[in-house]
Amino acid sequence: MDVGSAEYQSCRGQAHVRAAIEEAFAAYAPIADVDYVDAFRTRTTQRLWELFTFHVLRRDGKDPASPRRHTVDDRVVEGGPDFLLQGSPRVWVECVASGPGEGENRVAPMPDGFGTYAVVDPKADLRLVTSVDEKRKKFDGYRSRGIVQDGDVNVVALHARDVHPFVDASAELGVPVYVRMLYGLGAYYERVVPVGDGSVIFPGAEWERRIVVEKRRDEHGVIEVGTALFFEERYAQVSALIGGMPGARAFLDDDELRGRGLVIVHNPRAKAPLPRGFFGFGAEYWVEGWDGTRGTLAVREATRDAPR
Repeated sequence: MDVGSAEYQSCRGQAHVRAAIEEAFAAYAPIADVDYVDAFRTRTTQRLWELFTFHVLRRDGKDPASPRRHTVDDRVVEGGPDFLLQGSPRVWVECVASGPGEGENRVAPMPDGFGTYAVVDPKADLRLVTSVDEKRKKFDGYRSRGIVQDGDVNVVALHARDVHPFVDASAELGVPVYVRMLYGLGAYYERVVPVGDGSVIFPGAEWERRIVVEKRRDEHGVIEVGTALFFEERYAQVSALIGGMPGARAFLDDDELRGRGLVIVHNPRAKAPLPRGFFGFGAEYWVEGWDGTRGTLAVREATRDAPR
């Protein structure tokens, strides 16, 4: 009998993992969607990511709420983003877990045995771009209904582990995949300069500027999809992105539940910017000296230890 996704069955089959997830859910249950448990069977990665994000925010002292009924102009409106962080400014967080896609745009799984695999894979980037775009449209919808208001900060929390087996390997090149696909970076080049005695020196490296990837459509051939989302005006309502790829075993690791390994990327064109240092976890990326056209990529590690 089909009892759910492979990841769901794996969680059930490991008693210590299951116990950790159930303990985490006990704290989340009061604000979880009414269909959370049923959806957990088939949308396990998405639901685990929501649960994980809730606990990271909670340990960071943000006290995430999930109000599903809002009063807008004396009307009661149902729905809204996953989490609301009360305070000034108000911060909304919407969670999404990317999958491998379908058809010609599907990211190929890792084959058995040895081989050569792309670290920077355009198809993987396309899946992440699609997920962020879906949430951008969601925020636009919440705004049109009066739930998200002027001055509110909107954050997308993106899970990427199921997209590509090496999707996090680009971090070893100096820039995580989330930064690349939001700021339009492509291939990474090392500059090599020969010197007189036949040897070479390496004066530095640089990233290729890549603002589009190709998406195949059976009936329309190929279309171009932007990969410099945070430089596009239509994404100005998205203030920042939290990126990560924890699995079920992350609920056994206190450091992971405090946000170790997460990435925060700021939108230089945001209408309501997320204040730098607002979150105390993860590596934080932004564009320094942004003048509307150019700037310098900057990074800062976690600003503080989140409370236990």
